[in-house]
Amino acid sequence: MFWKRLGIDEPFTEVSMTRDGDELIARLPAQPPAGKLVYHVDLIEPDGSQIGLPGGDETITLRFKDPEPLGILIPHIICMFLALLFGVRTLLSVFSGESFKFTSWGTLIFLIIGGVVLGPLLQKAAFGDYWTGWPFGADVTDNKLALAFVAWIVAVWRLNVVENQRKARIFVIVACLVLFSVFLIPHSLGGSTFNYDTGAVDTGL
Repeated sequence: MFWKRLGIDEPFTEVSMTRDGDELIARLPAQPPAGKLVYHVDLIEPDGSQIGLPGGDETITLRFKDPEPLGILIPHIICMFLALLFGVRTLLSVFSGESFKFTSWGTLIFLIIGGVVLGPLLQKAAFGDYWTGWPFGADVTDNKLALAFVAWIVAVWRLNVVENQRKARIFVIVACLVLFSVFLIPHSLGGSTFNYDTGAVDTGL
């Protein structure tokens, strides 16, 4: 196995792999939270041929983080999926003509609990910062959460100031589409990366 720190102009360090039953094991050095290593594996067959993993000049990126408490992680996951579930039900209600006030509130509440409250707590536990999105950084996960939160705040506010739900439906539809887009964007895209030159944590793509 060959590894190096991401973003550092340094040669790859070779680490010998040892066999443990049917597994080949190599140990990589621990890194600070948000530190990243890139590595690749070269295997030599009995006939002398070489197999590269993942192959060619490609490498695998490994990001390090501190442990995330299960008491925060599990409720976070549950609440975020419930927010998505309520969002889907809300959109279906909009087009079927049913009342969507209750499900809209449910979407917002679970989004607040799972994303706005528990999300930063997980971020702090894993990487040392509560928030790395705008205006403090360019973390895509934090920024897309903020966008969804604002969209649902506006939608629910509109639902409560307009008696006729039909007049508020466009705001709810937009909020639903924003929420669905958030879940389509990969998690941790543009997330925290430890800068070995400055000792700071960078964010963004």
